[in-house]
Amino acid sequence: MVRTKAIAIEPSSQNFAKLANNAEINGSRFEVMKCAIGSPGRARLSGTKHEAFSIAGNAAGGGEDVPVIALDNLLDDGKISAKRKIPDQARCRRRGD
Repeated sequence: MVRTKAIAIEPSSQNFAKLANNAEINGSRFEVMKCAIGSPGRARLSGTKHEAFSIAGNAAGGGEDVPVIALDNLLDDGKISAKRKIPDQARCRRRGD
């Protein structure tokens, strides 16, 4: 059985640093990516807490500029395989769900 790594996606610089540290502590069993998911390009991430982050904010509201990728980019970049069957129990999970 081929084991694959999970991918953890986090756009916030502050949270990404914690996530990357967690990955290292856990033997790099999962890959971390600093980006948001949506229409490819860039977005403005604003807010003060993870639950309140938004990419709909304006540049005047502070925050940070983050890269945005489409889920299809993970296929194009070879991070996931189109041939691999995804188990029924697999799901995309957002923090707080």
